[in-house]
Amino acid sequence: MNHPLLSIRGLNLHFHDDEGADFHALKDVSFDVFRGGITAVVGESGSGKSVTALSVLRLLPSPPARYETGQILFYDNGETADTLTLQPRELQRLRGNRISMIFQEPMSSLNPLKKCG
Repeated sequence: MNHPLLSIRGLNLHFHDDEGADFHALKDVSFDVFRGGITAVVGESGSGKSVTALSVLRLLPSPPARYETGQILFYDNGETADTLTLQPRELQRLRGNRISMIFQEPMSSLNPLKKCG
């Protein structure tokens, strides 16, 4: 069986504001991304698509973001890393080198005259 490249399991994320209010932004999110495959995350505006994507590399400021439960497992060269438990230095080595993200405005992120990869 083909092993996933990225596996999100039971991810729950809350946001807390300065007044102590709590917003449950992600509720039990789980899915796999396979090497060479296409995985689509679809939903209405405000449903958590961007928050889920930003969570993979822990790009949300904490606080106000707080991961309550779950795992974000990245499988690479026979090793497994849970991005939610990596130390900052380990996470920094992973970002950009092994996992990257193209943000929502691809024309400001990509140059159509240059090759990717």
